[in-house]
Amino acid sequence: MKVSEKLENRVYCHLFNDYSGSAVVLRDHLQREVQEGRSCMLITSNTNGVLSGLKGVRTLHFPYQPASNKLITLLRFFWAQLYMIYLLWQNRKYFEQIYINTLLPFGAALMGYFSQTPFIYHIHETSIRPEIFKQFLKWPLKGAQEVIFVSAYLARAEGQGLTNNRVIYNGLSEEFMQQSEAPRSSKKKGFVVLMLCSLKKYKGVDTFVNLAAFLPEYRFNLVLNASQAEVDEYFQNRPSNLFIYPAQKNIHPFYAEADLLLNLSDPEQWVETFGMTLLEGMAYGLPCICPNAGGPLEVVENGVQGICCDVTHMATLLTHIRKFARDKTYYRQLSAAAKVRANEFTSRKGMKAVG
Repeated sequence: MKVSEKLENRVYCHLFNDYSGSAVVLRDHLQREVQEGRSCMLITSNTNGVLSGLKGVRTLHFPYQPASNKLITLLRFFWAQLYMIYLLWQNRKYFEQIYINTLLPFGAALMGYFSQTPFIYHIHETSIRPEIFKQFLKWPLKGAQEVIFVSAYLARAEGQGLTNNRVIYNGLSEEFMQQSEAPRSSKKKGFVVLMLCSLKKYKGVDTFVNLAAFLPEYRFNLVLNASQAEVDEYFQNRPSNLFIYPAQKNIHPFYAEADLLLNLSDPEQWVETFGMTLLEGMAYGLPCICPNAGGPLEVVENGVQGICCDVTHMATLLTHIRKFARDKTYYRQLSAAAKVRANEFTSRKGMKAVG
């Protein structure tokens, strides 16, 4: 069987159903498969996220929820793998190929080995610590029918020794593109700076807070893939112009009211592998400020749709934000280029190639 063959009887495995970029990409692909009349089976956690309630997708669940205690999280992680194997074994007659989204559902790869079922990996990022645990999760890659990386950077960093791998950039769904073109009500909140990310220090969350403190004349919106309780625990004090939101089902209103999008992942702690929020923001015509390392360099052309710079240097960030806010001609130029660039990354040019 060739990798390029379209398999309708494919089961998709994703560990944690939340609002992360990897889950969004999988959701968009599943919805497109259903629209084209293909049967889809999904195995994922019994949590609320973007993979919940997908019409036309037969979804099976296993219990999994990360905990604040790392040992408990690890125990839950391995229990989820066993439960995943059980679900795959019980439903093995319904699929001919296993699609593994991210490195984490390694139990699905074990099922592939034991049952001699072809499996493919779609790797979005590898921010897994400690290193020995990441290497443990990577060992099944060599037995995969195909390994897909979301950027050339990630393929270079994690694809050594793999013979059947390729790069497929993530793309924006047609629905997202249509919503980004919808008319917007006139803005009344002044210049708005937006960032969407996980609640992790290496994502530059603290830097974003400091920027808000230095620039009280602008509004800063921070949307986090975290619960309200986690947000309240992390942020004890915040500037009055900083507004923090927990995980959102609908992120379009945030893009619609924003003027500038930031991605502040610190390359010294973790290199951004792609940057889905960059694409989403550019679809709304938002120029970006992002790291000058890793996957963002394959999405944003420095000085064309945004600025790729040292996102740990506060003075540099402040200078660029003020320029975007004050120089209207400069802003309109990069905004127009951002929309053009986003259209080059639609889902039909990206994840569609997985099948």
